[in-house]
Amino acid sequence: MNVSVASLVELLNVPGSGAGYEVPWNGSLVEVGLEFPADYQDFINIFGRGAIGGELWVHSPLTAGPVRWASGGFARMVARTILEVGPMFNGLRASYPDLFPYPMFPDSGGLLEWGCNYNGDRCFWLTGDPDPDRWPVVVWFRGAPAARAWSKADGGMAEFLVQVLSDPTSDLLASAEDRTVWVPDAG
Repeated sequence: MNVSVASLVELLNVPGSGAGYEVPWNGSLVEVGLEFPADYQDFINIFGRGAIGGELWVHSPLTAGPVRWASGGFARMVARTILEVGPMFNGLRASYPDLFPYPMFPDSGGLLEWGCNYNGDRCFWLTGDPDPDRWPVVVWFRGAPAARAWSKADGGMAEFLVQVLSDPTSDLLASAEDRTVWVPDAG
């Protein structure tokens, strides 16, 4: 298990090794043409679907309800960026290229969304490196002044989440008392 994911297990008070979801990760390359970072795979295998503090959602290829895996899970997750988030950001980027500096997936090196919160902030991987374990995290803070709207963090998603949970002033989590609680989505 990834070291940062192990830290998240402790920080989020998840007993034992978590729920133990079985996602056929080897199918992502065939289904959507990419592999997902190893820390993200570990995270989903342990935590499943849900949100940190009930407000920072980590997207998952798992389905809601009692059936946790169904074919097309990777495509559904990637489609969120391509069909929902991507058109909005591409439109804004066309009008305000200085304020929206990153292309969106599936464009080469584009942003692929992996999380969001109730404020409308978006968490992405910057997919430019052929090794998904080297994808940095990029966050767009909705409503922030232009100079602070984007934040880029080297390291993986799990390392980034450990930093967010360790920073009581993080803008991604509003509630201080619930920030170390994982709320599973039972769907």
